[in-house]
Amino acid sequence: MTRRTVFIALGVSVGLTWAITQSIAAGAFDGTYRGAQRETVNNNSGQCNMAQQANPPVVVKDNVIRYSWGVPLEATVAADGTFSVDRSGLAERGASATVSLKGRISGGNLEADVGGSRCGKHLSFKKT
Repeated sequence: MTRRTVFIALGVSVGLTWAITQSIAAGAFDGTYRGAQRETVNNNSGQCNMAQQANPPVVVKDNVIRYSWGVPLEATVAADGTFSVDRSGLAERGASATVSLKGRISGGNLEADVGGSRCGKHLSFKKT
């Protein structure tokens, strides 16, 4: 084998290793999801107005889902597509608030519930 052939083979090997590493680093559920939302809880306070606003797309990157509901919510998507996070939100009138994002991604569909005891919505999104 000539020196040139060895370098070509080595270059191809390194290139393939890099490509495989990059595909493994990307999560199985990665992508942008868009769709419909449905109000599930609303106490008609000003704080609940965010439930009526148009939904921004949900982005999953490296199997981490990020969504904002007054506070940033971030959860790792498990191998079965489920995710869940609870976070302290804004307390109002002495009441503590917990905000959650819980759901599942399956077959390019994201179904999730987001919000708290005062305001909430259900997301039915598809991968675009």
